[in-house]
Amino acid sequence: MSLYPSGSPATMGRRVAARLIDSVISGVLVVAFYGFALAAILGGGSGELTLVLVLLGLYSVFSLWSTLARAALPGQLMLGLHHVDHETGRRAGGRTFLKYGVQSLTFGLAILITPLSIQAPNRSWFDRLVGVTLVDPQAADADGSAGTQVAAPPAGWRADESQLTQMGLGVAEESGAGAMIQSVPFQGGGSQVGSATPAVRREAGVVEPRPAAPAEVVTPQAVVAPRAPQPVVVLDTGQTVALSGPIILGRAPRQSASLGTAELVVVVDQGVSANHLALGIDHGAPWVMDLNSTNGSWVDQDGRGPVRLEAMSRLSLSPGATIRLGQRTVTVTAR
Repeated sequence: MSLYPSGSPATMGRRVAARLIDSVISGVLVVAFYGFALAAILGGGSGELTLVLVLLGLYSVFSLWSTLARAALPGQLMLGLHHVDHETGRRAGGRTFLKYGVQSLTFGLAILITPLSIQAPNRSWFDRLVGVTLVDPQAADADGSAGTQVAAPPAGWRADESQLTQMGLGVAEESGAGAMIQSVPFQGGGSQVGSATPAVRREAGVVEPRPAAPAEVVTPQAVVAPRAPQPVVVLDTGQTVALSGPIILGRAPRQSASLGTAELVVVVDQGVSANHLALGIDHGAPWVMDLNSTNGSWVDQDGRGPVRLEAMSRLSLSPGATIRLGQRTVTVTAR
């Protein structure tokens, strides 16, 4: 699943390819300009110089348009890349223009700063400075997660519930008390349950009633209610942790006094903070809280797309909610 609705963070290879395209186009136009300018000074080629100047002007206008309107340089636009706001996931043309304005002030050092400052999720120092991320829609298609998806609600939870309110729902609430005892047919044709019809026999003129058969005791058969689904946390590695109390996830998690005794789960990823994320359950409803992590946490649930968590603030989770921390994901489901 992608962090952003329009794609996944672009890889370094795609970044370099886009920058090469821009460099080749700009280099050809600049070399042509100086070549024809020199020819014009030596006494010819003024017409060709005018053509090159027109092409340079058109390319500059196109570059400005693509940066502001499409949030991408021409080379990035040709490869389908574009910049989005790191908080909202929307195209950020103004911030993209600001990013490359800052890069122009480095006098060419950006070509070294960018690869050396890349941090998860594939963001350079310039990206973090202005709050953007360069995304690649093709990367989302390649891993089968184009756009945002929400896992199907687990069995036992109602689809129209936004929180895990199905915990502890008994059978008697659904079927009534009558489902607990099976009906038992009458014995014979009498009106008493479990008794035989009274009979008489004649002997020496004396009518004596036949003793009634002892009443049959009917024991109701208990119906065992199915076990209610229990919420669990499933990591992308396949590890499963029962969500019965606080859980702290991070690169080197440690106990927190505010959360009490928690289960510590190590998540191996350079983009994950030491104490990155906390999960818990309150009255059957799971919740998640970002522990003021460096790179933040994202939640995808109820079809609303990835939403960045507010630090140190609990958010209730719906069935099948997916949480991303760094390049790793965890899902809250039921088993």
